[in-house]
Amino acid sequence: MNGDSTSPGSGAAAVARPEGAPPSPSSSLPQWRRLLYANGSLGANVGFQALALWLVFFYAPSAEAELPARLPVVTLPWLGTLAPVALAGLILGAGRLVEIFDDPLIGHWSDISRSRWGRRAPFILIGAPVMSIAFVLLWLPPNLEGSFLNAAVLFIVLQLLFFAGTAVAAPYEAWLPELAVSSRDRVSLSAWKSLFGVVGAALALVGSPLLVDLMGFPGMALVLGAVTVLSYYLAVFGAAGRRPRDDSSNLQIGVALRATFTNRPFLVFATSLVLFNFGLSMLTQLLPFFVVAVMGQGEEAVSLYTGVFLLVMLASLPGTVALARRWTKRRTFLVGMGLLALYFPLAFFAGFVPGVPRAVQGLVFIGLAGVPIAGLFVFPNALLADVIDHDALLTGHRREGMYFGVLATINKLALALSSLVFGVVLGVFGSTAANPLGIRLVGPVAGVAVGLGLLIFARGYSLPDQLAAGSFRITPSQGDAR
Repeated sequence: MNGDSTSPGSGAAAVARPEGAPPSPSSSLPQWRRLLYANGSLGANVGFQALALWLVFFYAPSAEAELPARLPVVTLPWLGTLAPVALAGLILGAGRLVEIFDDPLIGHWSDISRSRWGRRAPFILIGAPVMSIAFVLLWLPPNLEGSFLNAAVLFIVLQLLFFAGTAVAAPYEAWLPELAVSSRDRVSLSAWKSLFGVVGAALALVGSPLLVDLMGFPGMALVLGAVTVLSYYLAVFGAAGRRPRDDSSNLQIGVALRATFTNRPFLVFATSLVLFNFGLSMLTQLLPFFVVAVMGQGEEAVSLYTGVFLLVMLASLPGTVALARRWTKRRTFLVGMGLLALYFPLAFFAGFVPGVPRAVQGLVFIGLAGVPIAGLFVFPNALLADVIDHDALLTGHRREGMYFGVLATINKLALALSSLVFGVVLGVFGSTAANPLGIRLVGPVAGVAVGLGLLIFARGYSLPDQLAAGSFRITPSQGDAR
């Protein structure tokens, strides 16, 4: 039955599934279809990582890059005079703030949608091409030199990109709890998504410098945009192998939002995750500046650093999955956050070790970061799937889209804040080889953020790895697991 291994007419007696309970493990997709679905992470990471890596550098490059600044120096009330790099951070941050509210709306819309293709596929099929077109337009500013028109167009195109990205990402991520229903399957599928995400990140972080050198920034965007569309379409084909169940929620959006924001495990998980993403986003934006201004190399060397990082991260994925099976998702996630909280601040000292070439120090630092980050890429979706099952047992409604949408909104707040903080730190303390203090301070700031996330998750998250009907004792006055 198109991938479903059981049906009401199967030889075994059919057993009614409790309302809102997770589907039985036998309803999972065949492995090859789950791999096609996981391939969508390649498309998700291609655009996101290229944007994080190059956008600020493209519009406000360091002095050593010998590229024109495409944003002007501006003076704003309360903020004073902003250099191009600070203005780029402000535009990115403001763009994230403007579009944060569409994630829960689109997620809820996909939860309540009904169509012959299911709840999720139509959003992805329409949104992916629009997202790719907007991504290309980012690298075609009206003027080659810094201008207010460039700033305005950048902001508008970012809004189109972010909206289309939300229309694709929220439904895509919301499919995971339906396609992998056991804890083991969720960790496995999340690991495959991470693997494809690494491939996408490699295309963006390693391949994009080569594409820029060969084709320029617009050519790079055109190639990566086409890869994004193909990746998402393959994911739809894979997930569509499972016949859609009528799991559409009928909650009004206000009730759905209230139920989401009163789910304590979700709030704890979301807070810790966004603090991690805040730190990781700052380190990603830092990389071109770190390579050029601190390591003293050209921007073409960025691909070498990202390549080393991705190879280490890829090699760490099997060990991460094995640890989760031996321990739990919670414990493995905690260990990864703890290692990063201690490791990120060491970026301040890169290049200071006597007797070791600066380039070697930089490569070692960036590469080793891939070990704990591998785990933090694998577990968030698997953990959120558990939170969604917990909510379904409490409310009787499957609301994957709402949860992934709300989490995306909170994450975008963190990314907006990280862009603002990144721009301010570099603008105030320095972002050049002559004055690199701002670049060096980014690591400690990121480490503090991850450390806070670690403490919150350790003290507040306690869901088991596998949920089932009857796992919790619930009274009418209780909205949380007991």
